Amino acid sequence: MNDYFFLVNPKAGKGKAGKSYKIVEQFLRKSESSFKTHLSKSRQDTLETLSKESNNFKNLIVAGGDGTVNSTVNWLNRHEQKILALPAGSGNDFTSMLWKKKKLHEILEIHFNGNSRIIKSNHIKVNMIEEGGNEVNFMYINTLGVGFDSYVAKINQNQKTLSGLLSYIFAVFKGLSSFEKISASIKIDGKEMNLPKDQTIITIGNNKTSGGGFYLNPKAEIDDDLLDIATITRLDKLQIVKKLPYTLINKTERIPEFIEMSGKSVEISLSKPFIVHADGEIFSENAKKINISICKENLQFYGI
Repeated sequence: MNDYFFLVNPKAGKGKAGKSYKIVEQFLRKSESSFKTHLSKSRQDTLETLSKESNNFKNLIVAGGDGTVNSTVNWLNRHEQKILALPAGSGNDFTSMLWKKKKLHEILEIHFNGNSRIIKSNHIKVNMIEEGGNEVNFMYINTLGVGFDSYVAKINQNQKTLSGLLSYIFAVFKGLSSFEKISASIKIDGKEMNLPKDQTIITIGNNKTSGGGFYLNPKAEIDDDLLDIATITRLDKLQIVKKLPYTLINKTERIPEFIEMSGKSVEISLSKPFIVHADGEIFSENAKKINISICKENLQFYGI
């Protein structure tokens, strides 16, 4: 059994992960750890490879963005290993939180010098019903969004030039030209919330930030066994431009339309089908009902 299985998404971060994996291998060899490296070809390849290799390693290293970590989380619904997640994608909100925004070399030095620690995190289960009755089930670790957030995530996935926060900001301005508010009702722990039906953003967070640094769930904690539910209601396009930047500096109190709640389960019912993203990955483009709850088991990540 190897000490590590090293999974790389070479396309993450516009090729950033593919360029950095040799650095990781140098640290692995220097530490005299036994390991195997796999360059993933797709999300499905990631899931199939991890399932095949599940009994052959003690620890998993993941080099990619939040979407790559999401693939790992969906596999870990069936397996338990400790994860060293490295920030090498376009969006690294979850890994940045684990490592306090440290650079790759710093993370590797801390970990392989024996100074990292185990951080336990909630992970979240989703059951989604699409228009027509199709059922979609998956897990996520950082944030699920529906509304302007998910609309921007779709645009950002197709943006091939920029990366990181700059890529997301570009997608925000591109999305302003055609986004229309959604109409939704929200239940938390089975109780209907008295909220305006028209929503601009609905996010269900396990972590404070998403999109490369937007504080859309500023009260979220990864280990509190609670979902952080945030909504921004009834903003027109000009108001989005004026008020969304406050989420970049963690000043959501300056947005009167921003409402934050918490609970163990959430049900979102949409009047019209819409796009849903989780950890920046698009899981549906015509979701009608979304049921979200916390899994009983925690996941184990290395961090500081």
